[in-house]
Amino acid sequence: MSQPLSSRATISAEPLGLTNGWSIETAASLAGVLLAVWTNDTAVDDDPGVTANLTLRGSADTLMGMDALAGFQQELNVSQAAGRLVVDDLVLRDYPILLRLIGWGS
Repeated sequence: MSQPLSSRATISAEPLGLTNGWSIETAASLAGVLLAVWTNDTAVDDDPGVTANLTLRGSADTLMGMDALAGFQQELNVSQAAGRLVVDDLVLRDYPILLRLIGWGS
């Protein structure tokens, strides 16, 4: 069963070009920690997305990005420093992109 992690997670994004902000939801499960991130703009066909830098408190063994709409997943390049996990140039769209943190600890 998933549990919300809002009290455990400190998440910040530095969106570039976002007009209405961004949204993040978190849940813990046996598969790791899942985050859903998306822009808060009106949905459009062929959304090109916007680039943002995502910073999470803690560390993870692996970070997978999953695009359920396009039907693919890939491991993301991240850097870890000063107790933070940083994803540079993450493309956010007007629908949720799932981020799966395997081995995440704060």
